[in-house]
Amino acid sequence: MAVRMWKDGTRRGIVYVEGKETAERVLLAAGRDEGKLRESAMAIYQDKRGKVFAWQIAFDIGRWDSVAAICHQ
Repeated sequence: MAVRMWKDGTRRGIVYVEGKETAERVLLAAGRDEGKLRESAMAIYQDKRGKVFAWQIAFDIGRWDSVAAICHQ
């Protein structure tokens, strides 16, 4: 599972995460509804067959530590 986190200015963090379960946990840590993964993601990555394997999710920088804890388990 690949995870990358970076800051976008001083107000927003962005995380790229592979795996639906981890992506849903990131949404919860970011303060959003895990059931809204498709609607909440900035980008959704699919393989050649159309199967989703990764998400890019933006979040408030104040939640950096919470999101990082999920991503670095």
